[in-house]
Amino acid sequence: MAWSALLLPALATWGLESVYSGKVVSFLEKPPPLDAREGIGVQALSTEGNPTYMGFFQSVRIEAPLAKTLGTVLDFESYPETLVDVVSTSFKKLENGRYEVLLEQRIPLPFVPNERNVMIYEVVRSSDDSALIRYQLKSSKYLRFYDGAILLSARGKSQTEYLAVDFWDADWGLAKAFGTDRLWRSNLEGLLQADLAVKLKAENPAWPNAKVKDESRKLAASLPIKDWVKRRSAAR
Repeated sequence: MAWSALLLPALATWGLESVYSGKVVSFLEKPPPLDAREGIGVQALSTEGNPTYMGFFQSVRIEAPLAKTLGTVLDFESYPETLVDVVSTSFKKLENGRYEVLLEQRIPLPFVPNERNVMIYEVVRSSDDSALIRYQLKSSKYLRFYDGAILLSARGKSQTEYLAVDFWDADWGLAKAFGTDRLWRSNLEGLLQADLAVKLKAENPAWPNAKVKDESRKLAASLPIKDWVKRRSAAR
């Protein structure tokens, strides 16, 4: 059964429904061509008529089993210790594999206050060889919409392919004064740091969380973020 056919009927009840809520999973079925560097690929996706509605497709090769990688993604308690932009988290487990997660997030731009967002996550498995995590914004002060999904696919017993797609729109307020490209670059760097924190924590379970945060931050900053942002294409 296709991922989209399995999941889409339930989406409308999650939270704030956007233009991407009904089709975000379909982006994982037919990934766009990616500019990959050292096992990490990105395609920035723009939305016609709204230059600050951000979208990113990401691919990361993780040298860890699927179960370990999935557990790392769902380790919400560790987010403040491993993710640069997360200040605090709390969560509760709901029915049917869903979680409600409250995140206080630091916005990586001057004069922009912290944001408190409530997200709904859902985990769906089709087999022991793959897993999907779907998430959507439930409430926020500044974010208008957020839709995303992560598809994990086992590549043998000790490697996982991590594919993710994220779309969000926000009231950027004074942050718009820094320019559209800077908004895109700062947001992509934060997103990649989160992806790479999953990779490094799954691959190096003995590392303290502080090292995961520091190393993933440095790795994200070393990537060609400016080039990826310049090459953004229309989401379809």
